[in-house]
Amino acid sequence: MLTQIAGCNAIICYLRLVHDRELQLHDGTRLIRADRFDEMKSRYGYTDKDLNENHRIFKIHENFFMISTATPPPAKSSAGKDKKQWLTPEMLSLFFYHRLPHLTLLEEMKIIKSFVRILILLTLNYATV
Repeated sequence: MLTQIAGCNAIICYLRLVHDRELQLHDGTRLIRADRFDEMKSRYGYTDKDLNENHRIFKIHENFFMISTATPPPAKSSAGKDKKQWLTPEMLSLFFYHRLPHLTLLEEMKIIKSFVRILILLTLNYATV
């Protein structure tokens, strides 16, 4: 998952996914980590189809990973007022992070192309399994 964090409201949605590898969507659908999904199947005798269709519970793939990017907001708004900083130490503790220098457009395009290539390969590999 490649995501541009837009602020505090967006990160709240990812908090449970980051910490627990679980997520409940607004429609009641639940995404749960692979080991819990498999445990539910063995403990209660459910099948994948039963959990998916009847209970709206879906397995998060074991190789799921999340890449987040963030750009700190400017300290002052265009009107010269102080802006609330959302990229706080508490927010940063959710992720391993690296500070990167400003990149040229060509450097950014090279990175994006490499991620797209990786995602395509992972998708093709997953589709053949």
